[in-house]
This record gives sequence, C-alpha cells and structure tokens, in this order.
Amino acid sequence: MTNKKWFFNISGQVTGPFDDKESEDLFSTQSEAFIWGRGFSEWMKPEEWRVKKSGDPTAPENEEPFWKFRYQGQTHGVFTLTNMVDELSKLKDFDNIDVSYSEGPWREVFTVDTVADKLGLSRRAHRRVPILGTSTIEIDGAEMDLKTITISEGGLGFSNGPQIKVGTKIKGTLKSANLFSDVSFGGDVVYVGRDGYIGVKFNQLQHEALNTIVEYVSKFKD
Repeated sequence: MTNKKWFFNISGQVTGPFDDKESEDLFSTQSEAFIWGRGFSEWMKPEEWRVKKSGDPTAPENEEPFWKFRYQGQTHGVFTLTNMVDELSKLKDFDNIDVSYSEGPWREVFTVDTVADKLGLSRRAHRRVPILGTSTIEIDGAEMDLKTITISEGGLGFSNGPQIKVGTKIKGTLKSANLFSDVSFGGDVVYVGRDGYIGVKFNQLQHEALNTIVEYVSKFKD
C-alpha cells in the first residue's frame, strides 16, 4: 500500500498527501517548496527532509531499538518505540522525562508527538499542523516578533522565543502567506520547552479568525 504522508507548501498553498516518489518528483519542479509529514515539528526544505525522513521515527520500518529516555538523571535504553512506551507507561510523573531517537538531541517527552500520543499525554484538544508565519505579540506593553511554526484551532506554537513563564497572557497578530487573512488573538502561555518552543492556548479569537484557521488546518486531511 502506498504510504502517502507528505504535504507540500508551495507559495503558501498546501497540497497532499504524497508518497516519497511523488514528493521527489514534485521537488524536481518545485525546488523552493516546503514539505511536512506527521511526526515532524515544522515545514522542511528538500535537503532537510531527505536527511530527516531516513530516520523518521514514525515509519513502520523504523521499529528498531533506537530509542532512549532520560529520567531522574539516568539514561535508559536502547528500546524499540513500543518497548520504550511500555517502560514509560509504568512511570507516574512525566514532567522531567526526555527522549532521544537514533542518537538525536534530547527532547521533552511532551514535544515528541509520536511518543506523547501513544502515552496519552497530548495537551492539545485540536490537531496541530505546521505553518510559516510571524506573530507580533504584546506582553506587558512590549512588542516582539516570534517565528510561528505550528497552529491549531486551539492555539499556536512559537520557536526560539524569549524567556516567558507559563501562565503569561499575551495578545498578538499572526501574519502568514498560508492564511487568507491575518489572525488577531489573545492567549495564555501553557507550555515552555527547554528547546525554546512556546505553546499558547487561545483565550480570545474572533469567529472570522477561527474560520481562517479551520480552513487552513482542513487542508491536512489524509
């Protein structure tokens, strides 16, 4: 069965899903396109995609003992994904657990969808998808621009953000070629990762803005 899992972002328009061969064919004519698939955090350029997909932890053929986790200062593994999830499910506290795949960087378990979903740890009520955009946000009267890499009907995700505490209230406007109009929002910071990722949950969103997000997210049905 063909494994169609890749979506393309070409001049702000999302198409897909495609399999590996179809994706390579598209890149031959659309070298400036971006690509994304489930299990990855944001849109990728062709070179980055070719490297990362060879070590895609969500691929069935990669059910190999390449996973490790770090808990209370001790490293455990190496495991298959299934065996690591079994071990992690025995623990009660997931706040200080990091996981690593195939000698990759350590990441907090909540930020690795492949693992978090299997453990039932997802903190999102809505499907999260990648986006290319910039949010101009205001915190305590100060404005700053943050690279916006994920979006859902429930909130946004920023990368390489400043030191913001969980619980901080923000308001801002997202601009993206992926959306047919700007999105103004209010939100609460609900997650701050050690890698600089910031998760924001909407607490204020106009109906028109929600419709804009829903239309974009719906393009990722597979």
